[in-house]
Amino acid sequence: MRLLVLITAFVLLSCKNPSKRVEDKLFDCMMSALSEQEKDSLKPIIFEFEQHLMEEGILESSSAEGYWKFYKRIAETGAYDFSNDYNFMQKISFLNREIPGENSELVECQNEILQSQEYLDSKQYKLKQELYTLGKHRVTQKMIARTMIEYLTVEDFEIDYNRFMTLMYIADTDSKSK
Repeated sequence: MRLLVLITAFVLLSCKNPSKRVEDKLFDCMMSALSEQEKDSLKPIIFEFEQHLMEEGILESSSAEGYWKFYKRIAETGAYDFSNDYNFMQKISFLNREIPGENSELVECQNEILQSQEYLDSKQYKLKQELYTLGKHRVTQKMIARTMIEYLTVEDFEIDYNRFMTLMYIADTDSKSK
């Protein structure tokens, strides 16, 4: 009988979903603040942008390793000498909210996470702190890329939040270089 209880407890514990990572929770906040129409519109834009970046040689692939190698290449060579003409930021501009109150759900959700002990103990927090520190000085793309691969592994780019933030980084950096 004792063995049956132990086996049952083991099965129940091993079947339990592991808790979500902070990045997953942050991405969920963002997605829950979007309407179904916005979500449906965003997915193909992300897919098309990834395809464009691969065609241009900016991303090696849309895999987690492809995203990590994007930063590794910059960290090793210092070269961020590519541009793209996809205009990702303009294509997702429908996500911008005109009225600040329309962002309250997202802001509240993210603030709850960003103020949690789980976030303060996370790799994401350490990365953001390091990037903030870098931002106080003259920062190069190479410095940002080195920091990214220092804190994030290939597996971290399996997380939608990190992938999306990379796409935003590429789009934002490209728009600043023009």
